[in-house]
Amino acid sequence: MHAIIETKHQLNQLKCCTNDSCFIQIIPGNDNFHPKLTNVSSVYYRCKNSKGYILPINHSETFNLQWDDVLEFIKNHKIIHVLDKKFHLYFLPATLPITDIQFKILNKENKTFKVNEYNTPIHTHFYREHYFRENINNIIPIVKHLEKWEVIFDHIKLFLDGKQEEWFDNQYTAVFKQIEQQGIKISPSKFHFFFEPNFDEYSIYKNKIHSSYNLYNLTTRPTNSHNNINFAALPRENGARKVFIPQHDYFIEYDFTAYHPSIISNLLGYKFNSSPYLHLGEILNVSEKQAKEITFQNLYGGVRKEFRDKPFFKQVYEKTMIYGMNSKEMD
Repeated sequence: MHAIIETKHQLNQLKCCTNDSCFIQIIPGNDNFHPKLTNVSSVYYRCKNSKGYILPINHSETFNLQWDDVLEFIKNHKIIHVLDKKFHLYFLPATLPITDIQFKILNKENKTFKVNEYNTPIHTHFYREHYFRENINNIIPIVKHLEKWEVIFDHIKLFLDGKQEEWFDNQYTAVFKQIEQQGIKISPSKFHFFFEPNFDEYSIYKNKIHSSYNLYNLTTRPTNSHNNINFAALPRENGARKVFIPQHDYFIEYDFTAYHPSIISNLLGYKFNSSPYLHLGEILNVSEKQAKEITFQNLYGGVRKEFRDKPFFKQVYEKTMIYGMNSKEMD
């Protein structure tokens, strides 16, 4: 069968692994647009023991399938592997058995798979010259999409097997998708005074901006940066935060005091007598601010010799030595 599936009849004949598992990648109209603000251009589909196929939905070179028919076809699979489940949840029902390969790669190799590194020269050219087109993937030759994802699949196919990261796949992914899809209302008159997005339409629609959480970090602590705006590090002093305004009544801000040492102290069974940095400042005979700096330096750079006999730091050092984690000692 030809690698481009253009009719429902051809789709019905494609039964290489229905009722089993498959890998899919939804190719949006523009890779740089927030998934909330784009649509499906085509779908790359492949089973472990077959060749790959492109299922066009909105492409200029082909006859196009109906999205509902493609969705019904995808639903017939026991497991649906993807490289970014949060992204795919914008297009697929959350009830489908979707598993995220990126979490498996992160768990096994301590790194993530960089899709953009496998763009063909055609992809690079089109995105350089036509970055502003919301349907740019509809005009990139469809065989180039196939070429790109065939190469990617060959690099990730080994991760289709193995244990599913259930908590990350389900609650973790779903929560952040629900948060970011709501968007944040902005004041248009103030926004461009403080921020310079790459292109407004990538993430802004009807005076709402959509952020994008990166869930694939070794610390499991999500970052949130999209369209040249780092939402996790908005400046406090210059008034930039006033750009973001509540859509209904209020913004509610949550913060955890001394989040990192609190978690570590709980793991160690160590009890702080007061707020963690105040407590540590008294032990080290320094200010609360200095205690915070010293704590981070020793937690993430290795416990220095001068702190190894100090309460809390001693327990951290002993625990990291047990697990061979203190290789970056700052002597």
